[in-house]
Amino acid sequence: AAVEQGLIAKELMFILLSGYLGAFTTFSSFVFDTNHLVWAGGYFQAALNVFGQILLGLLGFMGGVQIINRVWAS
Repeated sequence: AAVEQGLIAKELMFILLSGYLGAFTTFSSFVFDTNHLVWAGGYFQAALNVFGQILLGLLGFMGGVQIINRVWAS
C-alpha cells in the first residue's frame, strides 16, 4: 500500500522487507541451534552460544557505531 501511494520507493521497500525477514531467519537459526545443544545435553555449549552471540552482537554494533562516528566526523 505504501509503494502504491508513493510513500516508499519500491527499492526501499525491498531493502526493508529483506532486513525484516532476514532477522526472523537469523533468530530462528539461533534458537534452533541453542535448542539442539540443550537437547543433546550440551548445556555449557548452549549457554556459551547464547552469551557469545549476544556479546559479539553488542561488540559488533558498538564497533559499527564507532566507525560511523569517525567517518561521519571526517
